[in-house]
Amino acid sequence: MKKTILEISFIIFIAVIGNAYKIESSGICTCDSCLDCNEAITSRECVNIKLEKDLLSFDETCIKNPENFNNKIFDCQGNKIEGNNSIETYGIYLENKNNNTIKDCIISKFYDGVYIAQSFGNKIINNTIIENKRNGIYLSNSSSNIIISNLIKGNSVGINLGYAINNSLASNILEDNSLDGIAISFSSNNFLKENRIGKSNIGIFMDSSSHNVFENNEIFLGGYAGIYIFHNSDFNKIMKNKIYNNSNIGLGISNCYYAGSFCLEGCENNTIEENEIFNNKIGVYSNVSSSIFKSNKVCNNFELDFSSLDWLNSLGDENFCNISENWNDEGKIGCSKKCEEVSEEDKKSEENIFPFFIAFILLSILLILLLK
Repeated sequence: MKKTILEISFIIFIAVIGNAYKIESSGICTCDSCLDCNEAITSRECVNIKLEKDLLSFDETCIKNPENFNNKIFDCQGNKIEGNNSIETYGIYLENKNNNTIKDCIISKFYDGVYIAQSFGNKIINNTIIENKRNGIYLSNSSSNIIISNLIKGNSVGINLGYAINNSLASNILEDNSLDGIAISFSSNNFLKENRIGKSNIGIFMDSSSHNVFENNEIFLGGYAGIYIFHNSDFNKIMKNKIYNNSNIGLGISNCYYAGSFCLEGCENNTIEENEIFNNKIGVYSNVSSSIFKSNKVCNNFELDFSSLDWLNSLGDENFCNISENWNDEGKIGCSKKCEEVSEEDKKSEENIFPFFIAFILLSILLILLLK
């Protein structure tokens, strides 16, 4: 009899702790531990899972690839998921999981903050991912994921894309990541837009990757380079970025990992267009690579605006620069325009806009008078 009572008590105890997450309403569940959150995510009853409190000093992976983690939302509601810097632990780990949203989490002190492998269609939105030993976010063999509006700071690498295709990185702030703000290797067709990347050794490092687009990013205070394109990285588009105050190179395209070390094949057919590259030691550096340069403003760099011993088959037109090493725009000696002409162009642009501005003001006043 006693044995039966103990068995029943044990079953009840397991049932209680096994369902410690709460079902608040249809599809909405809350959890307050890593175990409970994993179970809530696994439950088919839970679609929107909300973390209710900080989870601190966890010495294992917290969200550990739960079953049924597809087409769901994991919302930390501003709460922390914090590890203790253990090797190969992850704040959130997903493998073969698709179409989920991870939002409003503060993830720190893991090996990787968020690790997503062989997954597609996930969104990582509005998280703070700081002080992880290796990567803030790591996408491996994953496609069509969106990483947007995150603060990623104090990791070795902010965002790492490896064998990744068709992912979008937009409006993220990446600062004080010691190696790279964003690292891209063996990846293609990824889109980086309007990210602010500062205070890393290299802002964006790309190796063996093609058909990627970097547009309207701000990249500054790199220890070695703002953007560095390395080895068999072809047909990428680098457009309308602002690259400045990097200690050595603003934009580098090379067959060598760092100047003169570990040299392989070069890069071909990258398009560099309408970028502002200024206040670096060297604005644009190229080695054993052929590129297309259009309408870039490469000015006020301390040693050289354009630098290469051999530009190979590189082409360019309508670029601004003052000091160029062996660089000539088509039909020109050096760049098509001097840097002093940048301010003149801006002035003309303002002059062209001014009449339209006055006309708009007058029409607005007339409309107000008519409506009285």
